[in-house]
Order: sequence, then C-alpha cells, then structure tokens
Amino acid sequence: MTENEIRSYFQTMKVLLVDNLKPSHEKMINILTTLGFAPENINSAIDSIDGEVYFKRNHFDIVFCSYDINNTDGIEFLKKIQDNAKNYKPTTILLSSTPSQYVVSRAVEFDIDLFILKPFTYHSLYISLNDFFNQKYNPSHFQIQIETGLQHLQEKNYFEALRDFDKALDYSTDSSLAHYYLGQTAEAQSMEIKALNQYMSSLKLNPLHFKTLNSLYQYYVNKNDYSEAYNTLRLITKYYPMSSPRFCDILRLSIVTSNINHIPSYYNLFGELETKTKEMRKHLSAGLYVSAKTYLQRQQHQQMTKTIDQFVKLSDRNPKFIKASIELLLKADLVKEAQNQLKKFKDGDGESIEYESSHTLIRLCMEPTERDIEKALKLIPLDESICHWLNKVIHSHSGFKKYEEVFNQRVSRSHPQLEKQFFL
Repeated sequence: MTENEIRSYFQTMKVLLVDNLKPSHEKMINILTTLGFAPENINSAIDSIDGEVYFKRNHFDIVFCSYDINNTDGIEFLKKIQDNAKNYKPTTILLSSTPSQYVVSRAVEFDIDLFILKPFTYHSLYISLNDFFNQKYNPSHFQIQIETGLQHLQEKNYFEALRDFDKALDYSTDSSLAHYYLGQTAEAQSMEIKALNQYMSSLKLNPLHFKTLNSLYQYYVNKNDYSEAYNTLRLITKYYPMSSPRFCDILRLSIVTSNINHIPSYYNLFGELETKTKEMRKHLSAGLYVSAKTYLQRQQHQQMTKTIDQFVKLSDRNPKFIKASIELLLKADLVKEAQNQLKKFKDGDGESIEYESSHTLIRLCMEPTERDIEKALKLIPLDESICHWLNKVIHSHSGFKKYEEVFNQRVSRSHPQLEKQFFL
C-alpha cells in the first residue's frame, strides 16, 4: 500500500485508545491524526472500565491499549475486547514501555495483533501500522486458506473447514498451524483420535507451537490423563511465560501426579517472576505444605525441613503457617528444628495464640512439667489441635493421670466432636 492509500484507509477507521496517562492521550491523538486518522473517529479512555463501556457502545476497527493501565493490564483488556467482539475481529495493538520477554510472549500467546514499544514517533508508528496492514490485506495463499477455514469453523461448517485447512498444507513448508486447526476441527466434531493425531503432526513440524501445546494439554485434562497433561504443561512453562492460572495448574498437577520433587523448582521460579498474584502464592503455599506432609510420611526429614523453611518464608512468617510447620516437625520428633521455627515468630506475634500453642506443644514433646500440662489445659478452648498432643502425654505418663478428668471435661465442653476419637 502506498502512503496515500494507507492514509485514505486510516481515515475511515474508528479507533479506541486506552491509557491512564492523559499526556499520552494527547501525543497519541496528534500522531494518529497526522497519520491520517480522522479526529472525530478517535475515542480515548483512561482505564479498562471506561474502555469496556466505549467498546460496548461502538464498533471499533483498532484498539490501542497501554500495558500499564488501571484495574488490569493491557493484555487482559485486549483479550477481553477480542472475546466480546461480535461478528468481527478488531485489530488489537499493545503499547508498552518495556521490551520484557514476559510481556511480549504473553501478547503473542493471547493473539494480540501488534506490539509497539514506547516511546514511538510518527515514523516508527507509521512503519509498524503500514507493515501490519499490508500483510493483513495482502495475505499469502496460506493465510487466505487459514482465514477461510476459520470462518467455516466458526460457522460450524466442518466439512468446508477441513477442506480449507487441508488445502493450506499445500502452501507452506511449516504447516504446523494448519495441522493445529485440523485438530481443532476434529475436536469440534468429537473425533478425539483424529484430533490427537493432528496435534502430533503439528508438533513434529514445530515442537514448541504454543497453540498446539495448549490444546494438547486441554485434551489430556479432558481425558483425565493427568500424567501427560502435566508433562505437556511442563513443556509449555519451560518455553513460555508463566501466567497465574498456568502456575496454579502446574502446582496442582505436580501433586496429583506425585511429582512433589518438582515443587522446589516452582518455588525458585516464583521468586524470579515479574508478576506474582495472591492466587499463585496461595497454590504454592499449599503445594509446599502437601510436600512437607508427604516427606513426613516417607520419613524424608531433611527434605521436609527444607520445604518447611520455604513454606514459612513464603508466608512472610505468618503465625498460622509457623504453627502448622512446628506440628509437622514434632510429628517427626524433630524438636530442635521445631524450636528453630519458634524463633521465626515476629516480635509482635509473641503473645498470639499461635505462639502460645506452638511453645506449649514443644514443651509437651520434651520433658513436660505439671506447669506445662496446666498451661495446655487452659489452651484447649482456643486451640483444638493441642488436644491431640495433650491426650497423648496424659495417657503415656502415669504422673499426669490426675489431669485426665479435667482434660475430658474441657474437651467435651469445647470440642465435643473429639470425644469418640479420644474414647472419652
């Protein structure tokens, strides 16, 4: 396309710009106007909420969005725009001030059409848009067949879609994308074996084809083949950025498939991530705790102690997490290690119920005195877990039998569900 042709083309396009910095709005609008976009066709929003409102009320041909916006990030917003577009596909363009591999890879993963690095000039933006639209409106034979097949697939015209994707194989030496869409069409027809074969054909041509790997992972999950699902997800996370849902899934599957030995690597990976969410931290904490319990059952005490240290560190020395760790260590008769964990309580948590219970539990597992027993009895209404330890001590030391009646009464009053367990 010549410059005049592209300027004429731009003049008819409706544009949505989403950026929370007003100076960026003014600069962008000036550049777009200079490129040939009509000022009356340019709408701007300061955050994702305003952007969604604008998009729902209008038909936009291009959506520019800054990566750093309020309420979400630009990639999530543009993905939502793609999902909400009815009967057409707007061109989505991400603007970012950082060439981070994480941001670029996520943009590719979510099919964002164009990534433009800030700050940009009139010339650099013109080159990027011109190259993109030239490719879009002067597509190769391969691209034409893929787009035609996608249209038929969306219309559920599966026979025509299969024909188009098959024909696309003739136009490219790297036809992994065509095999991927043949697999998608087969899955839409519930032809599972054929879908699997097409995905495998795609990966033979490109072992790291993201769309294929992701669909293969979902295929295995749907078949409850968690071992293969885990292996596929491991490959994805090795070569593609770690999203929050993917991180949570791989932790869950590592436990389901008994690969807890991999969890330390996910702990290290979490520390290196640019973006960390509460959900990721929650799943990693659960994974570490389950790992520690498994190591306890296997009597792998060294691994358990190391995992517990990571568990407590990840929690930022949360009192409840420290107490849970101390209980695991005491079950393994690792009293010294439990005492080390006790030291990790923060100064302000020294009077918390978690600290009091933890300290008392350690005393009960050493050489408890009557004073320790009496303190534990007082804690019964506040901490159910201490009942288990106190029950064991009272019934294993003849000198403490005199506390049995008081123990029974307090447990019955505070935790009646434990009566049968303790044979009261």
